[in-house]
Amino acid sequence: MTPTLPQPVLLQALVGDEEVGALFSNEAELSALLRVEAALAEAEAQVGLIGNEAAKRIAEACGVFQADWT
Repeated sequence: MTPTLPQPVLLQALVGDEEVGALFSNEAELSALLRVEAALAEAEAQVGLIGNEAAKRIAEACGVFQADWT
């Protein structure tokens, strides 16, 4: 069983149902952050800040990451 982490108080006041609440869950936030990191690595590779292989590895790591919420 995955433990439920406390939600931010502000979001609790804004979210009225489970479907919308899922969009603002800790899991959804982490998923969005991982997508940002993968996109950032791709952009950095395109402008030469990091190598293509590094960008590929970062994107792969972000794609398979599983949080341990315990």
